[in-house]
Amino acid sequence: MKFSSGFVTNLCRSGGYWKNLANGVLKLYSGAEPATADAAATGTLLATLSLSGGAWTAETLAEYKATVTGTSGTVTSIKIGGLEILGSTVTFATDVTVTAALIAAKINDHSNTTGFVARSSAGVVYVTCPPTTGTSHNAGILLVTTVSGGDIAFTVAGTGTPADSGGTAGVAAANGLNFQFPAVAGVFTKETTVWQDTSADASGTVGYARLTLEGADDFTLSTAYRRVQYSVGTSGADITSSVLTTTAAAPVILNTFTFTVPTSA
Repeated sequence: MKFSSGFVTNLCRSGGYWKNLANGVLKLYSGAEPATADAAATGTLLATLSLSGGAWTAETLAEYKATVTGTSGTVTSIKIGGLEILGSTVTFATDVTVTAALIAAKINDHSNTTGFVARSSAGVVYVTCPPTTGTSHNAGILLVTTVSGGDIAFTVAGTGTPADSGGTAGVAAANGLNFQFPAVAGVFTKETTVWQDTSADASGTVGYARLTLEGADDFTLSTAYRRVQYSVGTSGADITSSVLTTTAAAPVILNTFTFTVPTSA
């Protein structure tokens, strides 16, 4: 089993395994598996398993946008829906670009308890909501800031919701694959739902599989997208099965699936 760089990065920032494994689809490919989950997919795509074979909509995480202006002062608090995400005070330094970067870094320092992560660009801070929150931040949950001293401002446009702020509205996932919570002895088990492709893309022998978690993933070389790659075989593989072939236009169903949290690197 191999994690992509994007999966590891997000796992370390927010949500843990359960949230970062949520709402994806499992793609089955022919041929030898790539050396890493960052690598481009190889072989032929044989099938894509979703919840009951339904059309998949990947989750889009809501993202707030706020702009730093001024020349001095401090940002003492940033709250989303009443939850403090800043953690501690940030003092204006050098210019708005540097100060925005300091604010984003402070939010990320606090993300282990909030799940919110941030990035900055040219005096603008973007705050991304945690995995599995879907549309819950689209209305009525506002980004509110408190500043003191000098002329510093940390401004959120409109009503303070993601879309009004100039950021991105969240989109809920549909027909994604999920695991039961909590894990038992470090093992996540698929929900008691049907994981299937009602009509396989092609006939062939499955060589490896990828759990894909982001709709924008184009399956080329990337260190940004969240992917989990599995070897497939009749024994000694991450996914074992006595039947490893698919038939074009025929259904493919995965009856049992577990994910064991690694105990070592």
